[in-house]
Amino acid sequence: MAKLRNCAESLAHAMINQRRLPSQSLRVALAVLQPTNVEKIIESIDNAGLLHPGTVDVNLNSWNKTVASFTQQDIADLESKLRLSERAGIRRLGLALLIEAADQNGWSRERREVLNEYCNDADLWVSEAAGLIEPPETLEHNM
Repeated sequence: MAKLRNCAESLAHAMINQRRLPSQSLRVALAVLQPTNVEKIIESIDNAGLLHPGTVDVNLNSWNKTVASFTQQDIADLESKLRLSERAGIRRLGLALLIEAADQNGWSRERREVLNEYCNDADLWVSEAAGLIEPPETLEHNM
């Protein structure tokens, strides 16, 4: 598995460096890389000026396999780093990760509090999307 991850990371970076297919480089990262490496790929895409709305939009629904393969703590750590970014696109990816994690593992009190932070985001791209999310009324404790 380590060889596959190394190959996927190299491929993602090569696509970013050639300014080609940023959506696909992020999709590759989400499919096979570890959380810290996913974060690095997202940062690389952003630093290259390639994290445009299309790149974000294409990958909003790509978190399902990622969430299933990461530990709950890895998910929480990655989501927190994305949420604290200065870039709205990265925060929007963090919101998508939160939603997928909650869909798979439940809407705990902590996740509801984080959703509220997204609802109060200064950028409408993030806050409006967060405001459309309605968690179940009862708490789910699978965090």
